[in-house]
Amino acid sequence: MAVAQTALDTKRYDRQIRLWGMETQLRMSTTRVLICGAGGLAAEVAKNLVLAGVGHVTLQDHARVTADDLSRGGQFLLGDAEVGASRAEASLPFLRGLNPTVTVDACTDDARAATAEHLAQFDLVIATELHFDDVLKLGALVRAARELHTETPAKRARVAAADEGGHVPARRRVHLFAAGAVGLYGWAALDLGEYVYSVTTKKKGADGEETSETS
Repeated sequence: MAVAQTALDTKRYDRQIRLWGMETQLRMSTTRVLICGAGGLAAEVAKNLVLAGVGHVTLQDHARVTADDLSRGGQFLLGDAEVGASRAEASLPFLRGLNPTVTVDACTDDARAATAEHLAQFDLVIATELHFDDVLKLGALVRAARELHTETPAKRARVAAADEGGHVPARRRVHLFAAGAVGLYGWAALDLGEYVYSVTTKKKGADGEETSETS
């Protein structure tokens, strides 16, 4: 195991490790997540990911903080002093204070202008506050990013670590979660890629011998 258990703050994550195990927690510590949009829904998602110990969280939002964000937008990461500042950058101090073991940064580019090369840096893209047409466009870019996922310098380094027996799989796919909330209503859509699986059926013959068939 290339990533030692002592590399994790096991006291901080004790309850989670008891729930889903050390292997899962270690994998989470190497995961990179991009959250598009820095409104109320994104604030809740980012808070939960940071507390859970996801290794790297990036908030991407080109908008600036408005009074509406504070009064009815549900953006609890911000205060009156942040009005007029970048929503993504102004959200960082609160998130970083939740868990110093997680890297949290910001991107102030418009998520609607994202490229496949940009998305290929991440394992999971979470889209919020996007119109349905923009979600479809982002989904197409995520699928293109899967083909580039091991071609970026960061990914090549992680693949090399995996090849040496590390925790990071030799190939990871970029996944997309898209969600929105309107009052008491919400929606979500997932694009986890294509997977091939097989089913093995065991049968007993007339002579009592057991055979297996895989389809």
